Amino acid sequence: MAAVIERVRQEDPAAYLRVIASVISKDIKIDRRLDAGPLSNLTDEELVALLYAARNAVAQADAAALEQGSSEHAADVLGDLSQ
Repeated sequence: MAAVIERVRQEDPAAYLRVIASVISKDIKIDRRLDAGPLSNLTDEELVALLYAARNAVAQADAAALEQGSSEHAADVLGDLSQ
């Protein structure tokens, strides 16, 4: 199964992101309580780094999709990450 996922990620990044976007939560709430979840222990700097990494991944997926002739953009699939 992992090999198939990796193959789709490499060969069709737009489809890969579409699937990932369909299985993740659409609303993410960050609660700074210690027991709130996996993001609660991150510093503001780490949260900013995580946001930049996500934006970079979207940009790379867009570039790969363009190279493959796809007109679909990852940001359209994932929505606006600036919210």
